[in-house]
Amino acid sequence: MEETYKGHNIVASAWQLSEAGNWEPRVFITWNEGSQEKKAPLVFTRPFTDELEAEKEGIRMAKKWIDDGKPELHVGPT
Repeated sequence: MEETYKGHNIVASAWQLSEAGNWEPRVFITWNEGSQEKKAPLVFTRPFTDELEAEKEGIRMAKKWIDDGKPELHVGPT
């Protein structure tokens, strides 16, 4: 699933969790700041029972991240 939002290209897919049969959203966002292309992967650990539902939620959360001013993403333990 792909969508453009406020100058950001959002690509959402879903990863099937083999042990449970549930799906987790995987989202990749690209945008330009001046002449520089920026990229951000967003990973959500909330499981969904349906692939399309997971993708839609990924798009929704990406829009929220953009609207929140693109706060820094933390990877790994905090």
